[in-house]
Amino acid sequence: MPTIQLLDKSVAELIAAGEVIERPSSVIKELIENSVDAGAKHITIEIKSGGISYMRITDDGCGIAFSEIPTAFLRHATSKIRKADDLDCIGTMGFRGEALASVAAVARVEMMTKRECDELGGRYKIEGGEQTEYESCGCPNGTTVIIRDLFYNTPARLKFLKKDVSEGNFIASVVDKLALAHPDISFRFIRDNKSVRLTFGDGSLISTIKAVFGRQLAESFVPVDFSINDIEVTGFVSSPLFCRASRSMQTFFVNNRYIKSTTCMAALEEAYRNSIMVGKFPACVIFIKIRPETVDVNVHPAKTEIRFAYEKPVFDAVYLATKNALVNCANDKKQIELKPAEPAKPKYESRADYFAKNPEIKPAIQQTLTEKITAPVTEIKTEEVNVQTVYPKNIPVTPAFHSTRAEYNVKNSLQNVKEEIKETIEISVQEQKTTSKIPENKAEEVIPLSQPAVEEKSEEQSGFKYINAAINSDSTPKYTPHTVIKTEEPEPEKEIRVIGEFSATYIICEAEEKLILIDKHAAHERIRFEKLKEEFFDSSQLLIDRTEIRLSAEEYNALQEYYSFVEQTGLELMFEDDLTVSVTAMPTVVRCTPQELVSLIAERLMQGNTEQSGAMYDDILHSMACKSAIKANDRTDIAQLDALARRVYNDEKIRFCPHGRPVMIELSRAKLEHFFGRS
Repeated sequence: MPTIQLLDKSVAELIAAGEVIERPSSVIKELIENSVDAGAKHITIEIKSGGISYMRITDDGCGIAFSEIPTAFLRHATSKIRKADDLDCIGTMGFRGEALASVAAVARVEMMTKRECDELGGRYKIEGGEQTEYESCGCPNGTTVIIRDLFYNTPARLKFLKKDVSEGNFIASVVDKLALAHPDISFRFIRDNKSVRLTFGDGSLISTIKAVFGRQLAESFVPVDFSINDIEVTGFVSSPLFCRASRSMQTFFVNNRYIKSTTCMAALEEAYRNSIMVGKFPACVIFIKIRPETVDVNVHPAKTEIRFAYEKPVFDAVYLATKNALVNCANDKKQIELKPAEPAKPKYESRADYFAKNPEIKPAIQQTLTEKITAPVTEIKTEEVNVQTVYPKNIPVTPAFHSTRAEYNVKNSLQNVKEEIKETIEISVQEQKTTSKIPENKAEEVIPLSQPAVEEKSEEQSGFKYINAAINSDSTPKYTPHTVIKTEEPEPEKEIRVIGEFSATYIICEAEEKLILIDKHAAHERIRFEKLKEEFFDSSQLLIDRTEIRLSAEEYNALQEYYSFVEQTGLELMFEDDLTVSVTAMPTVVRCTPQELVSLIAERLMQGNTEQSGAMYDDILHSMACKSAIKANDRTDIAQLDALARRVYNDEKIRFCPHGRPVMIELSRAKLEHFFGRS
């Protein structure tokens, strides 16, 4: 039987470090919290390669005494608590005394610190938990901690990290949350030698929100200020008109500590019930001030999960605070501002009058392409058919409008147009009047126009006469025209008669001795869905002005990781360093805003639906079809109802909506007679 023995110190420290240090963002969080506890007013965070190779945190806090620097790196060494009773009223961010010890166990750490009362500061280096340097040095007041080569001695942990970009985004998310928690502190975030975030530290929460979330979302926020049962709730919540497709912008703080709480999330969303669409979620920055003894922040080493002694009062406080803010927002008459009417613009009788009254504006000279391509006129006659084939004398070469990216990339110069015309020209000619009537027994014959001999019937060509002209190098066309007469008839459309509409939702029809009920929203949604499936990947349109969208770290990472899939939808993005994407092109079939589309796709990607032809694309199309379809309870014109009923009844594919609900229900005459006792 194996004997029981104490673990080696280095092994025990690695195990303990694994509980606190999960990734580079965990290091940043712990060290920033130490800077906040030190009373810093300016904190600078710099990273390289996603923080894996280099991290630096500099503050202007109180600093550490030279003699206490080695002690700060010992496990459970802290200045925040002294006795067990202090755990019941924790008011500081870092208190466990594990941050520096855990970081030093898995990285190469260097610290420089100085108190204001000291002439010299101290420099201390520790690698893998072992001290390597300890000396006095000159340095500014405050503390600077540099971390290099994270997890250099634990390669098993290193291989589980994500790409440098993703790890850097996690750090950016942590910095943003800590900046929101402390608007009185100026945060500067430098990423790969580029400054990507700066807060002013002026104490204004809305100013910090603008720096973190962007001006557009910040301007949609509604202030929250409410207190009940010794619980104070302050901050901002988004207007019901500016909600998002995910909960990524919901931020809660308890006693200035960022936390994840299902209780707070449920209370927030309950307050928005019946005010926002299903599948939309509000954004918020909410601060909850509660007595420290009623909350346990020591549940998890990362300190992002807490436990409330009484959850019901917290739920009620968040719910009532949010509901009160939304009611005040709806009743705020200051939102409607009457602007004075603008002076009427002068009217001009003609284009010449416009330029005569505005001499400083010069009329532009329109440039046109004068070079033209000509083709001959040919008239061919036979005994039975007299068909005249006409080529226009002048075919002007004009630049084309491009509806797809492929067309946009094609050079439309005059020389390229000429070369394309030289390769092949196909001109469809409508059937002309013949000099003599075609006998009925020859109605299905294919009659060549160049000679009266009869060719075999072609099944592939139908409907029109085609003339193919192949232009040789000497620009002399040789014609091999022929005529094809279509014989196939389309299937007749089944008749259906619209009787009326019930509850502005269901279409009542009759057809073939049957009573038919059609859900107009589900039917139109399916029709839109099928159309989107056909056109979704065909084309996209370039945007005149790029649309910038601020995302959460999770949304940004999902879009960047699976961008090869996203690009195939026709959505083109440019990724910035500060969790911002710029939309440069959109699918032409989409009728929603770039913000809605990007948030929708990011949400699907975060849920793991990443197959090109799988659930992610179907979900996207479902949402687009639902938004553009006729809604239930909407009054619809009888002509629209008739067209919709005919389409549904004659198309077997339209039997279920994209969500699986039935579109049409049939009741036979026999069933109705049996129900009324007539059988």
